[in-house]
Amino acid sequence: MLKPGDIVHRYKILETLSAGGFGETYKVQDIHGFHPISVLKKLQPFYQDSAILQDAQKRFFREAKVLQKLGEHPQIPDIYDYFEHEQNLYIVMELIEGVELTKELQDKKKFTQNEAIDLLLEILEVLNFVHQDKTIHRDIKPSNLIRRNSDRKVILIDFGLVKQVEARHSNSEQVDFTAPIGTMGYTAPEQWEGNPQFSSDVY
Repeated sequence: MLKPGDIVHRYKILETLSAGGFGETYKVQDIHGFHPISVLKKLQPFYQDSAILQDAQKRFFREAKVLQKLGEHPQIPDIYDYFEHEQNLYIVMELIEGVELTKELQDKKKFTQNEAIDLLLEILEVLNFVHQDKTIHRDIKPSNLIRRNSDRKVILIDFGLVKQVEARHSNSEQVDFTAPIGTMGYTAPEQWEGNPQFSSDVY
């Protein structure tokens, strides 16, 4: 695990935000000053086979480009940088200061009908933008939605599981078969079967 003060590429580690089996997340400072204080995610591929590792890296860079495009939406974090370093994959993104929807739900206990409708409409507007880009988030849950302090907007985060949809036919929105990924309690049945649809994000 990286420590405060460590330098990766051109980013100085300020604080560890989280660490799990699939990677680590840090608050970082760009030592060249091109970007504001940001979030750096370190992904650790568990592949020994070099061909599989190269394929994973290619998919990572392809997905990072998708995320950069999605970051054009004001309620999706900007992607500043992505790179490979010592066989680890890194992505640097906008730091969102705010409160997870998980805490908001716990504190508020109960929403009025109008509050619930307003919240759903705001989230669906962002998802509409994501789906128009033929992308499926695949992990919509309260902890991946942050109420931004500056403007109280709901921000959709953690696109680490997105799937760029490649239509098999020009007039079809059929998705490629993919590995079952998601969070228990928030994941649609077809997604557990490895075939997520756009509708899976609103399950």
